[in-house]
Amino acid sequence: MKRTHKRLTRLLSAGMSLALLTTLLPGALAASYPEVYYEIDSDEEQPLYLEDFEDACLEESGDEIEYIRFTDLPDEDDGILYDDYEEEEVSTRTEFDASDIEDLVFIPEEDCDGEVVIPFVGEASYEQGRSTEYYDIEGDLVIDVTAVNSSSSSGDVTYETDVNDEVYLDVDDFDDYVYDSTRSGDEVDYIYFTSLPSSSKGTLYYDGTRSSDEVGKNDDFDHDEIDDLLFIPDDDYEGSVTIPFKGEADSGESISGDLVINVGIDGDAEVVVKLNASTGNPITFDADDFNDAVMDETGYNLNYVVFDYASGRGGYLYFDYDGASEDEVDDAEIEDDGGAEEGAGTEAEAEE
Repeated sequence: MKRTHKRLTRLLSAGMSLALLTTLLPGALAASYPEVYYEIDSDEEQPLYLEDFEDACLEESGDEIEYIRFTDLPDEDDGILYDDYEEEEVSTRTEFDASDIEDLVFIPEEDCDGEVVIPFVGEASYEQGRSTEYYDIEGDLVIDVTAVNSSSSSGDVTYETDVNDEVYLDVDDFDDYVYDSTRSGDEVDYIYFTSLPSSSKGTLYYDGTRSSDEVGKNDDFDHDEIDDLLFIPDDDYEGSVTIPFKGEADSGESISGDLVINVGIDGDAEVVVKLNASTGNPITFDADDFNDAVMDETGYNLNYVVFDYASGRGGYLYFDYDGASEDEVDDAEIEDDGGAEEGAGTEAEAEE
């Protein structure tokens, strides 16, 4: 209706007959809301661009957007619409002039996956002779987010901490990452974080105390400053926090990766290890098979396993089979932490 009304105003002012008005009006009923559409990954941010709103909402070339206002905002689990200039979240009460639209950025939650729809209304204008005419606009800001870190519990630099316990970053871990991931770098020169977690998950601080400065997006931290970075999880938060970073190695090569902090995650998981066997022939377990399966599932090395089975149901499980201490396993805990006793986790056999 708005598009038709505006064009009719111009036609009528040029002397078109009223009969034309009654002919064109029914077509207005088929109008649909325009969309401003973006696609991003969940570890990226999406700045808004005035040109995209103009392309979607303006009726004719030469028209101008006066302002827009968002009538609804995304759920916290999806992300936030942020005003970089005012350094605050966008409110449904705020009108943004055309010149302010490019101060806005959508920051998805790291687990966000799917379309985020943010409706808006506003006003546009055009010159009609010596006067300025105005018309309403409305539409949807649609951001299609693809989750890239939704199930990750391991990253390029990974830490573990208990619920309500803080964790300090260690520059040696970033040096190791540089050494492993670059052609000639030995250590990190500087890093910055391209996205920060929601405060509902925790906060990254600089200088090692809660009363010190919160880390800002794109703040640079030199090699000697990384040890002063501290992550404090939110009260009772449990889960995996991914904080993407970029920077430079001492060789001048660019680096990028994910800092992952697992809060209250101890690595327990159900993992399937498939072994081929024939009736009557023992199978010797190989710790590497178990460790590889656990690594693929969780990103961690195997610490220990517990076998929960009914003896004789399909076979028997022995520890140190055919050895001096041959014992049937009975819900035993077998360690494999890299320094276990000789034979632990490798000499257990199943006999069918």
